[in-house]
Amino acid sequence: MLNEQQFEAKWKEIKGGIRNLWGQLTEEELDQMKGDLHEIVDVVQDRYGDTREEIQQKFNQLMDSFDNDTDKNISPDEASYMRKPIDSESYRSDFDSDRNARH
Repeated sequence: MLNEQQFEAKWKEIKGGIRNLWGQLTEEELDQMKGDLHEIVDVVQDRYGDTREEIQQKFNQLMDSFDNDTDKNISPDEASYMRKPIDSESYRSDFDSDRNARH
């Protein structure tokens, strides 16, 4: 998970990811909320009717997509917020399969 400094540095991309998930939120609204997750959850819940748990799960997946570990073996032409988080277990088994096939 990103620390506060990384979160602030990637805010523009994170904001784009949030807008990809919940397009009814404007950039101006997100800037006013300043990344306050509780406020974002409240607005998303009001506009979309999603449960807090559903919103939190989607937000966590979005944040995982910005974790440097998920950037391994992914095309650099694809922005971080457009990526899906890598499941570490399936990533390892894919890697092991590839490695075994070469030997």
